Amino acid sequence: TFVPEDFTAECSDTFDMESPIASDNCGEVSLTINEWTVSGDAAGNYQIIREFTALDDCGNYVVESQTITVVDTTAPEFVNIPADYTIECSDEMSLDDAIANDNCSSTSVVTYESIIEGDCPNSYQLVRTFVATDDAGNSTTAIQTITVTDTTAPEFTFTPDPEVYLNEADGDEMPDPFVLVWDACDIEPTWWYNDVVISENGSTTTTERTYTVIDDCGNSATFVQIIVYDSLILGCMDDTACNYDPDANQDDGTCAYPPFGYDCEGNCIN
Repeated sequence: TFVPEDFTAECSDTFDMESPIASDNCGEVSLTINEWTVSGDAAGNYQIIREFTALDDCGNYVVESQTITVVDTTAPEFVNIPADYTIECSDEMSLDDAIANDNCSSTSVVTYESIIEGDCPNSYQLVRTFVATDDAGNSTTAIQTITVTDTTAPEFTFTPDPEVYLNEADGDEMPDPFVLVWDACDIEPTWWYNDVVISENGSTTTTERTYTVIDDCGNSATFVQIIVYDSLILGCMDDTACNYDPDANQDDGTCAYPPFGYDCEGNCIN
C-alpha cells in the first residue's frame, strides 16, 4: 500500500530511509528489506538499491524496489588560503600550501604559479593559483598574490679615504677612481664618478669626487671624497730676485739679480 519513491540526493545530504507498508486480505504480512550499493565513477556518486519483499502466511509474496541516486556536485571548499603579502626582493619568500576539504571525498590541491612583470627586473608579482579537486571532478580555485619590490639602495663595500692630501713634489698623482659595490638583488649594480673642482688657491686644488651607484630598479647611493692636491710649480722662490714667482713651491735655480747698486729695472739706487 506504500512504496518509497525513487529520489536523488547530494552525497552530503541526510535523507530518510522510509519503510514500505503492505497488507494482506487474509492474514499478517512480513516485510523484508534488502539493500546494496552500486558504485559509480567517484566516491560520491553511487546508487542505493532497496528491495522490499512482502510475504503472507501462505508463501505468497510481492517484490518492489526503491532506487536512491547519490551524486556529488558540490566543489571542495578551502579552509586555509595563504594570505597576500609584500616583501623586499632580498627577503626569503614563504610559499605556504592551501588546504581544502570536500563534503564527500578526498581532495587534491594543485598549485600553479605565474609572474606578472613590474617596471624593473626585481619588482614583480608572483600569482599562485590553487585548484582543489574532489574525486568526482568538482573543483574550485583560490589565488594568492605575492608582491616583490626593490626599494633598497646598493651599498659601497669598499671606498677610498674620505679625505686625501697629495703633493706632486712627493711623487703623488691624482688617484684613479675605484670602489666596490654590492646590491641584494642586482648582481651587477652600475657605478660612476664625477669630479668637481671646488677651490683653487695657488698650487693647491681641492676636488670633490662623487661616486654614485645605482641598481636595476633605480635605487642609488653616493659617496663623496675630498682630494686636496698640491701641484709642483717650479720657479724662483727668492723674493729679492728680479724673477721671483710668488706661486712657486719649488726653486728651479733660475733666480736673477740686478747688478750691485741697481734695481731690477736698471735704475741706479745710490
